[in-house]
Amino acid sequence: MPSNVSHFTPPSLEFETRRVKFELLSEDESAFYVSLYCDPKIMRLIGSPLSSTTANKAFTATLKANKKPFGEKSHMKVWVAKCKESSSPLGIVSLNWLAIEFQEKDKEKHVIAPNDNEPEIGIILSRQAHGKQLAEEAITGLLSFGFSQLKIPKFHTFYQQKNIAVRRFVKKLGFEFSEVLSPFKANTTYQYITPTTFKPFVR
Repeated sequence: MPSNVSHFTPPSLEFETRRVKFELLSEDESAFYVSLYCDPKIMRLIGSPLSSTTANKAFTATLKANKKPFGEKSHMKVWVAKCKESSSPLGIVSLNWLAIEFQEKDKEKHVIAPNDNEPEIGIILSRQAHGKQLAEEAITGLLSFGFSQLKIPKFHTFYQQKNIAVRRFVKKLGFEFSEVLSPFKANTTYQYITPTTFKPFVR
């Protein structure tokens, strides 16, 4: 992790939007986490659905990584997005500071932002949360929190080219396409966003 954030401690890691509150992933969310990653419909445009055993192992690893403080190598932060009215879980949002690596044919490897405070942003929603513009609201909340409280200058995102819904909403939020990486990731689109291009979702 970069030295510029190695000693940074945000005032709080909980935040909220108009309809959603975000709490760090905890042991209590195991069943919900597993249900998301084992659901073929939810995973259809993300990746292959996991087996229950694999998903439980992933949850344990994620929970362990989630407890690392800012500045530690390969750290990440994962939140559960919950309905403010009912407290029922809607999905998961995440920031991942792992180095993003790709390789051009017959050339040396390139790494995107291995030493900068520029995480990859991710989201996965339950079926019940689909079609309600909650993805736009959740990502707007996470970006706003990241820019203002975590002092993050740039976010990266990757998604399958055929995921039209994601393409539409990240465009609305101000993500920009870059040819630096996308051509070398088959069927994957790479985009990034900064405070100057960010267009918060308003419902």
